[in-house]
Amino acid sequence: MKNYTDVASEIITTKNKNAEKQLEYGCKSVLIKIDSAKKEQMYNKPRGEYYSIFCDNLFYLAPIVTDFLAKELSIYLRKKIQKLTKKSEYKVLVVCLGNGNIVSDSLGEKVFEKLIVSNQNFSSNSLYAISTGVFGKTNIKSVEYIEAIVKKIKPDICLVVDALCSSSISRIGSCVQVCDSGILAGGAVNRENHILISKKTLGVPTLCIGVPLVVRIESIFNDFIGTLTNQESDEDDLYSRYKNVIVAPKNIDILVKQSSTLLSQAINSAVLNISKKEQEMLTF
Repeated sequence: MKNYTDVASEIITTKNKNAEKQLEYGCKSVLIKIDSAKKEQMYNKPRGEYYSIFCDNLFYLAPIVTDFLAKELSIYLRKKIQKLTKKSEYKVLVVCLGNGNIVSDSLGEKVFEKLIVSNQNFSSNSLYAISTGVFGKTNIKSVEYIEAIVKKIKPDICLVVDALCSSSISRIGSCVQVCDSGILAGGAVNRENHILISKKTLGVPTLCIGVPLVVRIESIFNDFIGTLTNQESDEDDLYSRYKNVIVAPKNIDILVKQSSTLLSQAINSAVLNISKKEQEMLTF
């Protein structure tokens, strides 16, 4: 039985995690580096750095805890942006992926609605934002759309926001992951026909930010039932029937709303260095 996950910490054992730090309010951060061809093959993940913040029932916590997590995430993002761009002032393009008509895939669009583009001249940095939509509605692949925008405005770095796929229901809405290795838009459903959105394809440093909001059905079978004892042909048949089916919890609308607020708050703060109160004043 095959499993698929976008969350690196789900497939990498504790001894191979580079740093795990306990934070306030029972939260923790995990840093994983896949820095060799051997690790790429072992974990089936592209080379790069994967940073995650975990907290049980992440989006049902008190506002003070959510604000704390947004601050922690913004600190990491600011340091990472400065490291990748090698600049103290930078132009950032935030690319929001997903389908706004499907709740479990609407995280990118919800974040897009809450971002503060910096045409108000209150910051030395510049923040641009686009929402790409999906190929079925635009007939334009996300990576092609982003490449065209990047060539036009020439950002120093791209931040790509999308919902992630987990291998376990228990991890839905439990973490935020940031990685510099790239992301497959729509990869949770069909990995074969998608191109990795990364520095290699866009020509500028790229950070991918997401929250696990869905699980593929075959991962649920594997997670709760365990490895099937039937013949290999039976497993292959089951996989082929359900490989393009994904599920989300019944409270997905709440998870998307809360996680989009957290991500947008962190991005606005990291790029523009403005507080939550200032963001609320500037949001129309």
